[in-house]
Amino acid sequence: MDEFDQLTQRIHHQENRASECQLEIRSLRMKLEQLHIALDKQRQAQDKFLEFQYRRKRQYQNMYDITGQMRFARSQAIRVLDILHSNQSLRTEHLLEDALQKIRLEIEKTEQEIARNQTMIGDCDLLIGQLYQQRTLVLNE
Repeated sequence: MDEFDQLTQRIHHQENRASECQLEIRSLRMKLEQLHIALDKQRQAQDKFLEFQYRRKRQYQNMYDITGQMRFARSQAIRVLDILHSNQSLRTEHLLEDALQKIRLEIEKTEQEIARNQTMIGDCDLLIGQLYQQRTLVLNE
């Protein structure tokens, strides 16, 4: 019966391991859902930023076109257009894009973890089946 008890213990160990993997998958799926929500919010923020930049540029471009003869207004419009294309707005745009990329990478990593845990569950189930067969053979001896 010693071998039988060892096999039973290994079976319980593998069942616990499979259960832990299932819990981890649930946790990862919740994390994945939150990451997709964050990705959508980040895209919305980036879209709003770009839309704001476009509207501002359009507004000052119109001002520039209208005030062709007025020296001050023209120089002001040129200065604002330069600011819109400045390093600050480009840096903000790059930061927004980097945040999107980080979220995408985290989503990919989480999906890989889910796949790895699903594979581990399959391996555990296969091993559990083999252990049950061995235990049955030990009982029949």
